[in-house]
Amino acid sequence: MIYIRTLWVFANLVIATTITAISIVLIALLLKKQTLITALLRFWGSWVIKVAGIKVKLHGLENIDTDTQYVILGNHESSLDIFLTLSKIPLPFRIVAKAELRKMPLVGIAMERGLFPLIDRKNRSSAIKSLNGTFDKMKQNNLSVLVFPEGTRSGNGRLIPFKKGSFVLAIDNKLPILPVVMCGAGRINPPGTIWIKGSKIDMYFLPPVPVSEIENADHTALRDQVFRTMDNFQREQCC
Repeated sequence: MIYIRTLWVFANLVIATTITAISIVLIALLLKKQTLITALLRFWGSWVIKVAGIKVKLHGLENIDTDTQYVILGNHESSLDIFLTLSKIPLPFRIVAKAELRKMPLVGIAMERGLFPLIDRKNRSSAIKSLNGTFDKMKQNNLSVLVFPEGTRSGNGRLIPFKKGSFVLAIDNKLPILPVVMCGAGRINPPGTIWIKGSKIDMYFLPPVPVSEIENADHTALRDQVFRTMDNFQREQCC
């Protein structure tokens, strides 16, 4: 069953990604409507999650103000986390991704047109400059940004220490941080395997963390505070 499910998901992923990428490029060129692109991305994520047999239950929606821009931080356990977040987080946002995706035919163009921040993780100064440049355009379109601050997938279900880039971004732009903890995502596609399992996911939206009074020099303290909040919650709720 797991083999059939995986092949089914990959086949649909290719089809859904092709359709979505072409549509995003056309909309960006002809209509320049980021709201339509957001709807397409939500459709793309929902399509993949549905064919993968994943059911998601949302908790803490009262913590989200849909009129506010956030720096959204999520834990990262599965290769399908992108689709989980795109389909279920009720905000217009884009996900920070690695610059290598720019080289992918069609997908790279679609991500640039869709205002996805594409950063070079090996070059910190270049990454920050690229992120800030794209983020200015995102703010003009009322888009939040989602970052997986661990930088890579956790292999054991526990949080990896956070990188500081997203916290500098939040402080520089005076945007509140919205922590998101997904429980059960690691069971879908465990690290080191291509196989995809159907599963139930609980997605928790924790209370936002205001940063308006925090100076840039305090980004390390902010990073540690948010890490402790998410790590403690994950240990208590997801185990």
